Amino acid sequence: MAEMALIKYHYAYDESKQVINIIDVSSIERSKHSYYCVGCGAEMIPRLGKINAHHFAHKVSQEYCGSETYLHKLAKQTIKRKFDSSEEFKISYCQSFECDKSGTCSVRKICKDKDVATFTMRKILLAVLSALTFIAVSCSSASKVGYSHRPLAAEGCSVNYSVIRQNEELFIIATVTSDRLIFADNPIMKLKNFNGDILDLSGTSLSSQSESIGVVLNNLVVPVTELKVMAQFRIEKYQIPFFEYGVQKVRLSTIPIVHEKTFSTDVIGRWLYNKLIEQEMKKDSF
Repeated sequence: MAEMALIKYHYAYDESKQVINIIDVSSIERSKHSYYCVGCGAEMIPRLGKINAHHFAHKVSQEYCGSETYLHKLAKQTIKRKFDSSEEFKISYCQSFECDKSGTCSVRKICKDKDVATFTMRKILLAVLSALTFIAVSCSSASKVGYSHRPLAAEGCSVNYSVIRQNEELFIIATVTSDRLIFADNPIMKLKNFNGDILDLSGTSLSSQSESIGVVLNNLVVPVTELKVMAQFRIEKYQIPFFEYGVQKVRLSTIPIVHEKTFSTDVIGRWLYNKLIEQEMKKDSF
C-alpha cells in the first residue's frame, strides 16, 4: 500500500477504452466521462488540484494494483497505438560488428565498431502472430486446443482447453495465461454454439502460478509478470452433443476482467467434442 501512495497515474482508460492523458482532462470534461485504471480496471477519478500535479487516482483504494502492472499495460497500449497508426513501425537498436580484416590487419589486431540497425517490426510481428495462430490450431490434434486473445490489449491472454476423466467423470480444463487474470473460487464458463444453443458450466479453481521474466527492448530489460491459472468444469454425458456444432462464443469469469471471445469459425468446439467422445468411450469400455 505504501507503493500505491507514491504512484502518480498520468493515464487512464475512458468509457470507450481509449487511453487518456491527464493533461487532456479539464474540470468541465471530467464530469462528462468515466475513467478506469490501465492496470487493474477499477474506476478512477481525475485529481485536478492547484497544489499537486494533476493525476488520476483510484476511486476506491486497490490493494493489488501496483506500478509494474500499470506501467506494463500502459507500455503495451502505447506500442499498440503506434503499431496501428504506422505503416512500417520501424525499430532501431545498436549493434556491434567486427572488421572482416581482424586478425590480419597490420594496424590493429582486433577492430570493432558499433552501428545502428533498423528493422520493420510490423512485418515481423504479423508473421509471428500468424505462426502462433497456426500453432494454436495445430495443437488441436494434440492434448490441448487454444488461442491467443488480443495480446496487446488490457485483457490480453492466451487460453488453452483440455479434456480429462477423473473417477468416471469428464472435465474440461481451462488454462489462462496473462499478466493479471485469475479465476475466482467458483468460476463460470458460458458457451454458445453455432446452432444458437447456450451452455452454462460451473467449475472449480484448481491452481495458479506466477513467473517473472524480462523482455529486452532497445537494451532495456522490461519486467513482465506472467500468471497461469487453471479451472475445471464438469461435463455431463447429455451435454457432449452441444460441442458438435462448434463453439461460437466463450466467456470465462476471470477477474478483474471477464474473458470473452467470439469466433467467426469454430476453433475449439469440434476438438472438445471429439475429445469428450473419446474419453466417454474409454469410460464405457470394459
